[in-house]
Amino acid sequence: MLRFFRRLRQRLLTDNKFSKYLLYAVGEILLVVIGILIAFQVDSWNEERKSEIETSRLIGDLQDEIIVAVASRHEIISLYMDSREKLALALDKITSEPPKKLSQEECEAVAFSHYIRWSPFTLSTLDEMVTTGKISFIKDIRLRNALLDFRNNSGSNREELGQTIMEPNVLVDEFPNLVIRNWNADSQDSDFDCLSEKMNLNKKFMAQLQSNRGRMGAPVIRAQRELEALLGIQKTLREYHKSSKK
Repeated sequence: MLRFFRRLRQRLLTDNKFSKYLLYAVGEILLVVIGILIAFQVDSWNEERKSEIETSRLIGDLQDEIIVAVASRHEIISLYMDSREKLALALDKITSEPPKKLSQEECEAVAFSHYIRWSPFTLSTLDEMVTTGKISFIKDIRLRNALLDFRNNSGSNREELGQTIMEPNVLVDEFPNLVIRNWNADSQDSDFDCLSEKMNLNKKFMAQLQSNRGRMGAPVIRAQRELEALLGIQKTLREYHKSSKK
């Protein structure tokens, strides 16, 4: 093909047919331009296809992770509501007349009332999308903003509630004569005795115990907010995934 065009060009130049040669030259340029445009278009189609495949993978991974994340928020809510309920029962017994003996579960709830555990399942795929810039693959602005808002709020909650060792009001350390730790060398674990009659007479202890119970509301509220956000994202993501396949 190239040899044919080369011979045709030489013949036109030899025959001194400049106008025809000019038309030939323009045609040749147009063919080159069209070839380049076709190559660009094919490359663009390939990139779009790669983007679609990667987007589908990311959405699938996100959907799987959100299922686990939703379950982890339910677990946190259940854990702290149960702890608050046990502390409420313990407080009722401590403040009753006369004070009543606490069960082992109620006594453990008092001993660990300072402990805020906040380690919910995180969306690693969302972190990947943000750090690599692939969050732009999500064309739905509302969904993209919801994902980014969740990531920011989840990060703030993790930073504020993730501390455990430095929590205040460690009653078992501050009041060892009221919350007695019994170490079992065989099981390598502790159980506790709570002296409810003496607890009721110690105003500082009672104030700190009430404070600890109040602080347990924070992880419940934040887990509920994250759960609500996750369920909204889950629904929107499902709809977005369906529409992107059409």
